[in-house]
Amino acid sequence: MTGKLYLGSMGWSYGFWGLYRGLKPEEYLGEYTRRFNSVEINSTFYRIPRRETVKNWEEAAPEGFVFSAKFPRGISHSPGLRSPEGKLDAFISNMGLLGSKLGPLLLQLPPSFKPAEAPALTGFLSTLPVRHRYAVELRDRAWLEKERLDALAEQGICVVQQEHPWLPTIDRVTGGIIYIRLEGDRRKVDGEKGVVERDASETNRRWARRIGDYLEDHDVYCYVSKYYSGYPPHDVEQIKKELNWTRF
Repeated sequence: MTGKLYLGSMGWSYGFWGLYRGLKPEEYLGEYTRRFNSVEINSTFYRIPRRETVKNWEEAAPEGFVFSAKFPRGISHSPGLRSPEGKLDAFISNMGLLGSKLGPLLLQLPPSFKPAEAPALTGFLSTLPVRHRYAVELRDRAWLEKERLDALAEQGICVVQQEHPWLPTIDRVTGGIIYIRLEGDRRKVDGEKGVVERDASETNRRWARRIGDYLEDHDVYCYVSKYYSGYPPHDVEQIKKELNWTRF
């Protein structure tokens, strides 16, 4: 395998996991990085983190750990992807303080963003600094039809592969990296009990087989939601075990 696997959860500040007994909330990230080698930051969807906050993240994580992060919704959900002036630059600049620990930036588009707006998407992506990596989550199923995925692949746009309650699962490689999100149905999973609420073993095995194939040629970033089985640490460990992955 030539690719690297970055595997973790969507967020880390979950005291109900039982992983942080005796620790203060500000110490959670340090403990998380001893158990996982990556995380998808969800809080950036709601606000641009302060530079001091990003610096603290960078200092808390060891070399080799990677943070992926969502674009703020003020950018991803702005009409035509035309965000208020300065917001995009501030987000890119602040996240850049992570240096080598910065993974892909995730553009999670709303279901209302339709294929007719493809020019807005390609135009927006063309303005982003090429020094960073990006992934796009498309949540209208019309985007996931073959001809539209073909067009995105021709442009090298990494389309998120996902396990989602109301979207089809795709296995199409469209960019230079693979970005996987194992979502769940929050109508069925509470996600805050600190236990496995739904048996996702067979789905985990299926994704592990796929990830193993991808790692022949690509770096893979895979993140598990607390609404997936209810307990992301269990799912991460199972996927690692299925892959016989011991490099982190």
